[in-house]
Amino acid sequence: MKHIFYLLLLTFAICLGSTNGYAQNGGNPNPSSIIITITDPFGQIPRTPTNIPIVGYVLNNTINLFFNDDLGQVLIVLEEAIDGVLLSTAVDTSEGFVCIPFSGAPGSYTLTFTLEDGTSYIGRFDIL
Repeated sequence: MKHIFYLLLLTFAICLGSTNGYAQNGGNPNPSSIIITITDPFGQIPRTPTNIPIVGYVLNNTINLFFNDDLGQVLIVLEEAIDGVLLSTAVDTSEGFVCIPFSGAPGSYTLTFTLEDGTSYIGRFDIL
């Protein structure tokens, strides 16, 4: 049931921001999806399906993240391929949703999520 709620909330946010996003995203009304994968100690992506508790997209210079479970405090590091680390912050996931404003400049970005138990997730997105 919680997953349906987040899906509906995500759909609503995309529809609500699509008109305003067209003008601010260089004529591109579509949000950028963040592809999130789990990492292992050897840097390999798992070959079997895994439950990724984080879903996200970028719209209007804001990273919007949904957490399917209360993961506690999560350390989030935002890096850009050329400029390096742009942001490092800890967020509380108990609300299930976090918005992180950033420059939104064109580039290739990586988000690293580190949970309290040491589990890490990597998210990637590009802004053209």
